Amino acid sequence: MPQNIPQPEATNEGAPLLEREVNSAAIALLRQWREEGDEAEQGETLEELATSLDADRPSHRPLF
Repeated sequence: MPQNIPQPEATNEGAPLLEREVNSAAIALLRQWREEGDEAEQGETLEELATSLDADRPSHRPLF
């Protein structure tokens, strides 16, 4: 095992401390994104996505 890689410490819950810290940071980021969600921007993005998908369809019928 390489010497320069820190080894995680075990916690009482059994999960390595390093893994819990990474998971907590990821969860915090996801919660921040959810709270920052701009409904108008999301609506525009959906419209652009639907237009792009319909533009490249081989059929004459629109997908959306």
